[in-house]
Amino acid sequence: MHSVLIVGAGPVGMLLAAELARHGVEASVVESRTMASSGTRAVGLHATALSALEASGATEELLAGAHLVRSGVALCRGRLLGTVRFDRLRSRHPYVATLPQQATEATLSATARRWGAAEIRRGVTARRVRADASEGAVTVDLAGPDGPATER
Repeated sequence: MHSVLIVGAGPVGMLLAAELARHGVEASVVESRTMASSGTRAVGLHATALSALEASGATEELLAGAHLVRSGVALCRGRLLGTVRFDRLRSRHPYVATLPQQATEATLSATARRWGAAEIRRGVTARRVRADASEGAVTVDLAGPDGPATER
């Protein structure tokens, strides 16, 4: 039994696993995908996220494989809609760090393991979540390669 069950091993789930482990909270991660992402939906990490990740030790590794975007433009049918300037941020990270989602997930997963987080259970789907307010707990029905399971 774990104190926390994280559903989803994407960037947010892995960040949560790393941070909980860093603070001594036992967590388990379940992910319906059997393999890591091959596509990219989360293409960049903004200054606030990079600053938040510093304590875990992930920021330096993420930046090593990233392209740093300091400004950008928005176009519609060839017409300039506006310019975004990240280099004007008052931050240690005045840019957006862009890298493939797979690289972000791999780095955050490795960071979570370094802090003692449990391994990801892949091919496991959360089917139903029930809250028990009187006990301050939730029950999660899972489906995976080993059949149905319940975690509380």
